[in-house]
Amino acid sequence: MALSPLQRKITRHALAAIAVLCLVFTSASLLLTLEAGTLQLDGDYPDGPARLILSSLALVRFGGIVGDPPDYQVTLLWFLNAFGWKWPSASWDLSCGIVHNIDGLLPGAALTLPDDLGEAAARMRLPKSDWQCLRNHRGAEGGICHNPFLAAWDAEKLSPTSFTTAPALWLFYFTGTVLFAILLQEIGIRWLPALTRCYCPGLVSRNGLCPCLKSDEKLTPDVRTRMRTWYLVLLAISYTAASTLLTLKGLALVRFLKGLDSRIGGMDAQLGTAYIKLSAFTLIAILLSVLCLRVRQYLEQNKSWMEQQGVDATTLTEPGAKPTDEEATQDLLI
Repeated sequence: MALSPLQRKITRHALAAIAVLCLVFTSASLLLTLEAGTLQLDGDYPDGPARLILSSLALVRFGGIVGDPPDYQVTLLWFLNAFGWKWPSASWDLSCGIVHNIDGLLPGAALTLPDDLGEAAARMRLPKSDWQCLRNHRGAEGGICHNPFLAAWDAEKLSPTSFTTAPALWLFYFTGTVLFAILLQEIGIRWLPALTRCYCPGLVSRNGLCPCLKSDEKLTPDVRTRMRTWYLVLLAISYTAASTLLTLKGLALVRFLKGLDSRIGGMDAQLGTAYIKLSAFTLIAILLSVLCLRVRQYLEQNKSWMEQQGVDATTLTEPGAKPTDEEATQDLLI
C-alpha cells in the first residue's frame, strides 16, 4: 500500500532518528571497548572488593596463581588496553590490579607469558619465593617457585610469548576518526555545504564513489545519501576489521592457554562473551544505519506525482501553491 505524503515524511524522519541512534550506540560501544580494564574502582565501604572498570568486557579471562585448580581464587583479565586481575577474597587493596595499561593514547606493553604472571604475583604481594622461578620476570633470581601454578609454568621451559593488541587499537582509533568525520560531514551538510566540496578523480566520480560534494553538484537528496553512505560503509569496514582482529588475538591466547591446560590445569581460558556480543550489536547498528539511509532514498525516489512537483499535500492551502526548493527538501537534511 502506497504511503501518503505525511506518512512518507514521518517515515523518513523516523529512519533518520534510528540511524542517528545507531551511530550514538556505535560511539558509546567504541568508548567502552577502549576504556575497559584501564581503571580500578573502589569497592563498597569499608571492605568491599575493588574491581576493574567494565571487567565484563574482558577479551580473555582465565584462572590461576592463587588457589587450587579448577577453583582458582584469582581471575586474570586481558583487555584491548590492559591486563590485570581480580581477587575478590583478598583485602580490598589487593582485590584487583593492573599489570599493563595503555600509555596515554599509545598501546601499552604487550602481554608476555609467563613473565606477566610473575609480575601479577609480585603486585599481589605474594612472597618472592612464589614467583622467583620465572627467570625473565624483572628482578627475579631464578630458583624454585613455591607457588604450584607458577612452578608448573616454569616447568614448561617456555620462551616468553607475547600477545599484542596494538594493530587492533590503531584500527579502533581509525574507526573513531571516521565517526568524527561523519559528525563534521553532518555539520557541513546542514550549515556549511561549501566545506563538503572536494575533487574526486574521474574513475571514482563516474562510479558514484565520491565521498563529498563535487564541484558541479548541488546538495540534492541523492547526493547527501551517497556522501553519508560512503562514510557509513567505511565505518562498517573499519569496525569489522578492528573487532575481528582483536577477536583473533583473543582466540590465539585462548588456544595457547588451552594447549597448556592439560599440564598446568584449571585455567579454563575463555573468550569474553560480553565483548563478542557488544561487537556484534555494534556492527548490526552500523549496518542498520546504512539500511535506514537506503530506505529513505527509496522513499525519496518513489514519491507521488504531487511530491515530485514539489507540492506538500499536508500544508497546501492555495491551488497551485508550492514551496521553494529549499523548503521542499528541508526535511531530508536530518
